Formats: sequence, C-alpha cells, structure tokens
Amino acid sequence: MKNNSNVTANLSEALSLGLLAVVGFSGTMPATRLCVAELDPFFVALARGMGAALIAGVFLLARREAPPAGRHLSSLALVALSLVLGFPLLSAWALTSVPASEGAMVLAFVPTLTALFGVLRSGERPATSFWLANAVGLVAVLWFLQSGPRALVAGHLALLLAAVLSAFGYTEGARLARHMPGLSVVCWSLVLSLPLLAPALVLGLLPLERAVHTPAWLGLAYVSVISMFLAFVPWYAAMAKGGIALTAQIQLLQPLLSVCWAAWILGEPLSARLWITLAIVLGSIVVSRRFVRR
Repeated sequence: MKNNSNVTANLSEALSLGLLAVVGFSGTMPATRLCVAELDPFFVALARGMGAALIAGVFLLARREAPPAGRHLSSLALVALSLVLGFPLLSAWALTSVPASEGAMVLAFVPTLTALFGVLRSGERPATSFWLANAVGLVAVLWFLQSGPRALVAGHLALLLAAVLSAFGYTEGARLARHMPGLSVVCWSLVLSLPLLAPALVLGLLPLERAVHTPAWLGLAYVSVISMFLAFVPWYAAMAKGGIALTAQIQLLQPLLSVCWAAWILGEPLSARLWITLAIVLGSIVVSRRFVRR
C-alpha cells in the first residue's frame, strides 16, 4: 500500500512538473514567429542556443559542478545535436514559409513520437489503452489545427524532421535525468553545443542587415531563456519521475496553449473549438495516466 502511495505521489509530481514545462514550451512558436518576422531564421536558431549556453555556463561555474561522467557524454551530445541545434534550425526556417497554426501541428506529433522513443530507448511498455488514449488526444488536436487542404512544401518536411529530433532529444535527456540532476542535463548539453554555435555567430556568418524592433528581441530572449533553458529543467525531472510515455502525453496540451499565447500576443480570437479540444485532451491525459506500465 505504501508502495502504491509513493508511485501515486511520484506521478502527481511528474504531472505538475510536466505541466509547468509545457506552459514554458508553449510560448515557443509565437515567440519564434516574432523573431523570424525581422531576423534571419538561422540567426534566431543559433542565437537562442548561444544565449542559453552562456547562461548554462554561468550556472555550472557558480555551482562549481564537476564535468559529467564519460559514459554520459554521448547522450549529452545527442541531446545537444537534436534539441540545441536540430530542432531550432529546422523549426525557425520552416516558420518562414509555413503558418504558425501548422507549425503548432509539429507539437501534436511530438508526444506520440516521444513515447515511441521511450519504448525503443528506455524499455518502457505502456499498455494498449495508453496508446488508444494518446491517439484520441492526438486526433483531437489535429481536428482543431486542421485548416483545409494545403500543398506540401519543404517547410512541412522540415517540421516533421524537427518533431522527430525533438522527441529523440527528450528521450535521451530523460534517460540522463535518471542518473544526474535535470539542471545538469540541460546545462551540459548546452555547453557542449558551444563549439558549433560560437563560430557561426562570432565570424558574422549571419549579420543583421536592418534595424530590428523590440518584439523580435523579446521573442529571441524568450526562446533563449525559457524555451531553451528554464522549461527543460522541470521537463527532464518530470520524465525521470513519471516515465517518458506519460510525461510526453502532457505535451498534447502544448499546441492548444500556443494558440492561447498567440491570442494574447497577436489578438487572435479563442474559438469554442479550442475549449472542446482542450477538454478532450485533458480527458485523454487522465485516462492514459491510468494505463501506463513502466
């Protein structure tokens, strides 16, 4: 009985931490749109990683943290390549040609992909009912986001690859968070990316060609500090405590929260369809929580 209580407490804490992280992640698409409206998308992707990496370096120095064990370096490098470089580059470039609502569709696929990587990389075995609940939530989000037929463009393929890289990076980070603090996973993966990020920016590979207004800089600050750094700390902690599959399911809320962000920032109206979808997704999360087998 005590064991069950501990499991329930861990799952509740994981869901709380996961929700906190998803709220932070949900501002990424609107903030990136603000950036790429005035800044080169590759500059945005590299600058956000560079800014977060510098913050991470300060944290590591302040904590006087020892370097990670050699056995963790390969996983940290994979997290850096997928989440610090791959996802930001692909998503920023894609959002210059694909509408924000379709960009949010990427996030609808990430939870299922993350759960699949959890099976492949961490040996998790969610019950069939979990996958059914996940599918209901995914279909609900796609129903909300669908905006009629549209020709396939390179941006869609870039977003699909970005979703795969994001899910893979989440899984690797979650595996590491079982052996080292989530903050350490975030910081070291960012610092490891510096040798690739710094030269591109220092050499002026992507110079600014015109004056840039405040909203674009605020968007860049958001994706650097929150999307790339702060939100990952509770996210990896949640995955370590609650399991990759269950925590990933919470991210079905992210596209819907992104729409709310867009409404607040851009003045877009919130429809009844949003609230219906939100209710279905919340229901799928509650149901899937009952059927996770670790």
